[in-house]
Amino acid sequence: MFRPKWSREPDDGAGLAVLEKERVIAADPSARADGVCIGMRRGGVLTLAPATIMQERDGSAEVNAVREIATGLLNLSPQVAIAEESTVLVDVSGVALIFAQVSR
Repeated sequence: MFRPKWSREPDDGAGLAVLEKERVIAADPSARADGVCIGMRRGGVLTLAPATIMQERDGSAEVNAVREIATGLLNLSPQVAIAEESTVLVDVSGVALIFAQVSR
């Protein structure tokens, strides 16, 4: 799980787990080190790693994030598409030419 440096991180090194329908679907390295596993129920997380921060999955926030990423990538290429599974496709063939000229 990716947790950017600018995101809210606990001072005590507590892990982060994302839940969907009361089961863990993602866990950061700190949570996994404390014994949190994919598929574990909320109660199991509370028992093994009570300091772990648990967040419910937010599908609409995920969709918005992908749209923001795609919009930002329009600064690099006019050809950006959102595909299945929150995948963003970008034609970077023109960008490669720009970087080749800069490195000369």
